[in-house]
Amino acid sequence: CDSLKIITERDQISKDTNTNATILMKIAIRFYLCSKKVILQEKMSKDSFNWLLGEIKSRFDKSLSHPGEMVGSIAAQSMGEPATQMTLNTFHSAGISSKNVTLGVPRLKEIIN
Repeated sequence: CDSLKIITERDQISKDTNTNATILMKIAIRFYLCSKKVILQEKMSKDSFNWLLGEIKSRFDKSLSHPGEMVGSIAAQSMGEPATQMTLNTFHSAGISSKNVTLGVPRLKEIIN
């Protein structure tokens, strides 16, 4: 898990950014590849486990995009469409005090962070 790096600089801000950006990936790896599951349920050998870790690392490295690189219209749509829908839903529930959910731009900020 420690070899998953997005930013290679060694200053504190870069270290914090790497930690924040890879924390969910590390949690998923530790959850799905814990020793009890790997040894008892999956009956993996050491060689197959090392191959799996190498495959995860190589796919992680392939998934990184460089700053300024176009990531595609699907990624833009995945952010834009829910934001638009949340804004429209905010207008439908305007004036209803019993509805206690966060909608619109504050909800989008909550999702991103």
